[in-house]
Amino acid sequence: MFFNLSKIVIIFLLTVFLYATLCKSQTQVLFVTVAVFAIDFLSPFGYRTLARETGEGSGDEFNLFNSLWFATGSMLGQGGDNTPRTPAGRILGAAFWFFILIMISTYTANLAAFFTSKNKSS
Repeated sequence: MFFNLSKIVIIFLLTVFLYATLCKSQTQVLFVTVAVFAIDFLSPFGYRTLARETGEGSGDEFNLFNSLWFATGSMLGQGGDNTPRTPAGRILGAAFWFFILIMISTYTANLAAFFTSKNKSS
């Protein structure tokens, strides 16, 4: 008679998107993580160059873990502690935020359609 309601709710909310769509969005987060890290590491406007020129800090404010934190925080709508300093990193971040905006809008529309179709069939 007892069932785990939280498991049912989580499974229900994940059925709105296909499994392939969820995997692609997670792959996109990993791609942005590596790309932002590489851009900051190689750019003359990054945190490492600033730390080398001023002698303050270690320059690893945007390491791989912080890049992952930035991408995951952006995906969840919270943002990260550090943002990219380079113009290329900022453009990549803005494009990623636009991607997230489209994903959230699509999820909301699919969820509304899912609820509407369930109500009409009853």
